[in-house]
Formats: sequence, C-alpha cells, structure tokens
Amino acid sequence: MFDRARIAANLRAIASAARAQGITALFAAKSFPHADVRALAGELLDGFDAASPGEVAELPAARVLSIFDPSGRATASAPTRGRVIVGCETVHQVTAAPAHAEIAIRISASITGRDPAVGAVLDGSGHRRSRFGVEADGPAIRAMVHAQRGVPSGSTSITDR
Repeated sequence: MFDRARIAANLRAIASAARAQGITALFAAKSFPHADVRALAGELLDGFDAASPGEVAELPAARVLSIFDPSGRATASAPTRGRVIVGCETVHQVTAAPAHAEIAIRISASITGRDPAVGAVLDGSGHRRSRFGVEADGPAIRAMVHAQRGVPSGSTSITDR
C-alpha cells in the first residue's frame, strides 16, 4: 500500500527544487515499479532512468530517458525520438548506442581514492573499489570518446551505486 497523494507531493517538491537549480530530475524506474507511480513521475519529473529492456518497455513517454544497461539490450528498445542518454563503460556500449543518443561515460567512484561502500569489490591490493564505471584509465576513456564520433556527448556520470 502507498499514499498516492504523498508520493505526488514528494515528486512535485523534487521537481520544483531541481528546476530551480537547472537540474534534470529523473525517476529511477527500478525504485518503484508500479504503473501509477511511474505515471506520476512521467507527469511531474523530466523523465526516467532505466536499466533493462523490461523497464524501458513499461515506462510512459517522457522528455528524457537515461539508460544504463551493461548488457546493451535496453538501448535496442530506446525510443527513436526525444532525448535519450546512454550510460557507457565500454567502447562496445558507445558504438551500440542509438545514433541519436547522447553518451554519458560512467567513471568509477574509485578514482576518488576512497573505498566506496556501495557496490564495492576487493581488488588485488586488498582495497575496495567500485564495480561500476571506468577506472581512471586514460586509454580506455579516450577510446570511448573516439568511438562516439557523430554521437552527441552527454555529461560524464560519476557514480558509486
């Protein structure tokens, strides 16, 4: 059970705060996979963040759709119109993105030198590192940037989730 009015009020507050700062507010599809809540989010926020083909298929139309699916299957079901942002960690993901998609290269939070607590794995040195994103490896990042020729560049995403 959930309180639809409370969720709507929260989404309005988030949208208002984000827009006041020039921030695009996206609803994470996996955070609340209920059609009514997603419809509210589609109405009140700027768009959605999805991570699977199923999520993309279930979402209402939106101004912005951000997709990060390491398998690349969700990008194949991306809408052909509207703003689509595809999060990438590999050259293959960059080249597989739809032609109209913006590319967001996902950089690992491990570059901070701190041990990230979320999604962390032990590396060979005994330190924890994020299992998400490209490590601070210049050649890998340069190869992804080079591969996106002709594809609009989105913002770089630094994540620890």
